[in-house]
Amino acid sequence: EFGDLELVAEVDAGLRGSRAEDVEWMLAHGGSRMEVIDSGGGRGYVVHRKNRVSLLGATDEGTAALLLWRFLTAAEGKASVWCLTAEQDWAVRVALAARLRVVPAGPLFVDGLDRPPGPWIPDGWYF
Repeated sequence: EFGDLELVAEVDAGLRGSRAEDVEWMLAHGGSRMEVIDSGGGRGYVVHRKNRVSLLGATDEGTAALLLWRFLTAAEGKASVWCLTAEQDWAVRVALAARLRVVPAGPLFVDGLDRPPGPWIPDGWYF
């Protein structure tokens, strides 16, 4: 998993900025796991622990959706995904298809951006 940190940095460079250091810490200290896709059709990663997505980033929505499905199949117990917005309809569609309860919550601050990057789920580590 630690060998995939370069992929994390490259994928995030096109989204918001690298979270490779955060991923490295989560894998070393937090009991997290990471799934990656690195193919001609798309690249991406999802970091999760037990039943919650911690981070997700991908080069396209199809790859992001596949990574979210991979998390859902590996989740221990009732799965949860936090910090989704209406602009992330690819993730909302997966959540609804997986019969997760989708509920509105508070704001998502995206410092310096007009909106959240597309195929991306922010840090759900602390939720």
